[in-house]
Amino acid sequence: MDAADSELVERARRGDGGAFVELVDRHRGPMLALIRRLVDDEHLRQDILQETLLSAWAGLPRLRDPSRVRQWLIAVARNRCRDLLKSARRREQTSNHEQMEVHLARLGRVVREPAGEAEVTELIEQVNDVQRTAARMFYIDGLSVREIAQRMCLSQGTVKTRLFHARRSLRRLIEPDEDQE
Repeated sequence: MDAADSELVERARRGDGGAFVELVDRHRGPMLALIRRLVDDEHLRQDILQETLLSAWAGLPRLRDPSRVRQWLIAVARNRCRDLLKSARRREQTSNHEQMEVHLARLGRVVREPAGEAEVTELIEQVNDVQRTAARMFYIDGLSVREIAQRMCLSQGTVKTRLFHARRSLRRLIEPDEDQE
């Protein structure tokens, strides 16, 4: 079976979508069993399976040992489950605005009313296309740099650079006079 899996991996790497589907069909059971064990919500399970398949397709060129594709697919599914659970916990955490105001005051920043989600979303939409997606995933969806890099198939450094430029653009939108100093 490993030889057949290796052949399917090589065909899929050359762009044969049918080979990838056949490969996934062979190993769907263990992936679903893992996802069911880690995630209770059926809708989330389906989302995780879809994200697993997208990540696997995008990451197939990086698979070192095609004969271990089953273990690799299960690891991809496990990582997607962890990412989802981690981002869900992060979204549940609330920020302490008083602590933030103290830190900003120490930096000499003028404290203004915290922006609501609608205002943040509106500001992010004004950022250039390249930076917008990363900023939206980071600030609105609550994903980490690592999670964004995985989903966008980019290096973490590239994501950090995009977020840096997005923050600079957002700062200019919020405080246009500070750039002229």
